[in-house]
Amino acid sequence: MCCSLGKRFLVFVLLAILRLEAKHAISYEGGDRFGDRLLVYAQARYLAYLTEIPFLYRPFPYSECITAEHQSRPFDRYKVLCRTVEHLQSAESFREFFRKIRDPTAPSTLFVVEYFPSDISEWDWDLSRSLLLHIPWEEVGFSRYLKSCLSPRIPIPDLTKKNRLNVAVHVRTLSGGDTVESAYIPLPLKFPTGDYHKRQIWKVYEWNLRQPLHVFFFTDSKDPLSILEEFRRDFPEDIEFGIQELEHADTDHVVEDFFAMQKFDVLIDMAPFMDVVFMLLIFFMVTASFVSTPGIKIDLPEASSKEVVPQNKDITILVRANQDIMVDDIIVTLSGLKKRLINRAVALQQENPLVIIKADAGVSHGRVVEVMDIAREAGLHQLAIAT
Repeated sequence: MCCSLGKRFLVFVLLAILRLEAKHAISYEGGDRFGDRLLVYAQARYLAYLTEIPFLYRPFPYSECITAEHQSRPFDRYKVLCRTVEHLQSAESFREFFRKIRDPTAPSTLFVVEYFPSDISEWDWDLSRSLLLHIPWEEVGFSRYLKSCLSPRIPIPDLTKKNRLNVAVHVRTLSGGDTVESAYIPLPLKFPTGDYHKRQIWKVYEWNLRQPLHVFFFTDSKDPLSILEEFRRDFPEDIEFGIQELEHADTDHVVEDFFAMQKFDVLIDMAPFMDVVFMLLIFFMVTASFVSTPGIKIDLPEASSKEVVPQNKDITILVRANQDIMVDDIIVTLSGLKKRLINRAVALQQENPLVIIKADAGVSHGRVVEVMDIAREAGLHQLAIAT
């Protein structure tokens, strides 16, 4: 009996000493799906990276498949060292967080980042989670740190195909446990119809100058072949479609699919207030012609491809960083671009002349797309991006 009491007393003293040495820690909780959990995990990781406060790792479904415990401490073992627990779930709680970590007299606290959506479409659903924490994903140091925390431990398949622009399409249905009442009605933008995805594929096809595409569907649908057949009917044969047949589409290959998507050139996903939601490679023109042209100096983005010398009967469009547009060295407005292109094509007396677009590296993809669309409206379909 005395021995047992003595052990308990030693444990109590040890914990008391550790608590005196411990200060603060950061962890996380919440999120229904794998992506939600990764988001709150990354948010907590960012705060730990920013403040150099110890990070406590809490296992979550599929976390054993990634290096999530990298440079962390076990949650269950170290949470007892903190005297208080505070949940970061509002702007006020974040202000208190930054105040306490600067206060040397503040008690040791476990700060728990609660899941909150980064997508503004969810804020109408639960205003208590209406908090946006800006994370600089592009910051080199943090991106490298996060990559070391989210690297896969399992083999990731390469579902892309050579000699084609590879397009990943995320089709979310109500097969993954969501219901009309719990998800579709309050969050309709997360469950768009098939027409949405078809519009995006057509736009990618046009912007890729109607070159061959490989479109692969990632979906939780229990009837994936019906999706495949529906899309095949509405597209030309040089667009090849693929999909996986999984017994449990909403739970099988979750981690594999998450990382496999990153191998594609284009991702078509769902997001609010946007008709086209995808990430492309430089100028999303992997299979298009790239040309090198002389003339007015602009800072062109770099690319390695075959150089084509422009001919006298080509039309050159320059898009500068200040948004000025020039057609053969003459400045025009965006509204006047179509008329100018039509006049130049008539003057060249050449059917469908080549239009060479030179865009400054600082020009947005959207601006270049506007120029390309206007060129097509002018009847000019032979386009090339200069580098």
